Amino acid sequence: MHRFSVSACSLVLLLAGGAFAQTDSGLWRFVPPDAKAVIGIDWKAVQQSPAGNIIREYWLNGEVASIPGIEFLDNVERVLICSPGKKSDSSVSEPKLLIAIRGNFDLAKVRQMLREHGAKPQTFNSVAVYRPQERGARDLAFVPLDAKTILLGDASSVFAGLERPTLPVEEQDHSAVVTRAVVLDASYDVWAVMATPGALAGGRLMAMFTGEDFGAETEGFEAGLSLRDGLDVRISVNATSELAAKRLAGGLSEVLKLSAKDHKTSQPALSEIEKKMKAYADGSTVRIGLRLTKDEFDRNSRLLAAARQAERSNAVAQANSVPPTNPAAKATAGAPEKQVIRIEGLDGGAREIPYHQ
Repeated sequence: MHRFSVSACSLVLLLAGGAFAQTDSGLWRFVPPDAKAVIGIDWKAVQQSPAGNIIREYWLNGEVASIPGIEFLDNVERVLICSPGKKSDSSVSEPKLLIAIRGNFDLAKVRQMLREHGAKPQTFNSVAVYRPQERGARDLAFVPLDAKTILLGDASSVFAGLERPTLPVEEQDHSAVVTRAVVLDASYDVWAVMATPGALAGGRLMAMFTGEDFGAETEGFEAGLSLRDGLDVRISVNATSELAAKRLAGGLSEVLKLSAKDHKTSQPALSEIEKKMKAYADGSTVRIGLRLTKDEFDRNSRLLAAARQAERSNAVAQANSVPPTNPAAKATAGAPEKQVIRIEGLDGGAREIPYHQ
């Protein structure tokens, strides 16, 4: 922000404030003004792009397909994920998390799904909040607020989110993270901005998206991905010093180079993408960029989806041709039947003598 003039900075703040006021009925009304991490996903745009096929092949057709509620994913349009971050660097507890979803939902089916999975409804400010009863999940809360909006997260974040829209917008002092998030939302289909790496727990989101893969010498980052005309990825990582930025950029460049080499034969499309991704130091900031034209993105998307489908077909074929895993059956499979001569009536009892032809 310090690179902008005062007038430009003021313009950004003015636009951001206007965006909050105009989208009071949207998802932004649930975002805490002091958020240290915000992630946005225009899921409708992602699904309609070539990336949608890749996500379905690599993610949705796998183990994720068994997650409760995944059947409503096609009804989702936009997602906002936010967190105030950890209470302290030494805190072992996971940061608070609120997920706000906009789409077109059949509320009766959503509520039925929640009940079928054992969630019990309770009332908060005349709103039905569904709480799971399983051990380890009792701190979670789900709110099918209306046919357009669903909230979920830890109970305290959900309750705070439900109360937040009642506060006057002008009384909420939005953090620099939230202000920057509004700007990114206007330019990218998928984006993230975080004050510090690890502001969101790695177990909840991809380590790359939480910034945990960037190492200890970083002080926050932002990322944006646009699918509006091909593929455009921009990531900026704030390092603790110019030396740290050079070290991190060099390490990332080397990893990308080695990965492209490894994938050259097995995944040529992925190898081409990794070759085009560049990382360099700009002062104490590490910048990572990737640009694919629409034709390049479409071609590589088809190749990646086809490669994944081939992997799945090969895995099924191998599973159908695997020999018995029972150790006893494996040990005796193909072994000749044992033949003996049994003699009865002896003083010492019956006796068996091996017989060989």
